[in-house]
Amino acid sequence: MRSGYKKAAGAVIREPDGRLWIVAPSNQFACYQATFPKGTMSGLSAQATALVKAWEESGLQVRLIKHLVDANRTQCYTRYYLAERVSGSPADMG
Repeated sequence: MRSGYKKAAGAVIREPDGRLWIVAPSNQFACYQATFPKGTMSGLSAQATALVKAWEESGLQVRLIKHLVDANRTQCYTRYYLAERVSGSPADMG
């Protein structure tokens, strides 16, 4: 990872039937119309960040299954985890 990159983490949340959850960021933050829940790591581990962002952005409580992929973008390095929904609903999102 190049120095100066922001570190982020997120979750790819899969339902048992194979469907994936995506979120629509407020005001199309960072020009995303739809994306997986993710966010900057601020003092938390990558796993904790992925769990918190899944809850905040989707209203879902998830269980992380495994590391999925590391994505290097222009200014951000994001670690994604494969996850499954344990409980929650988008109506619960913070």
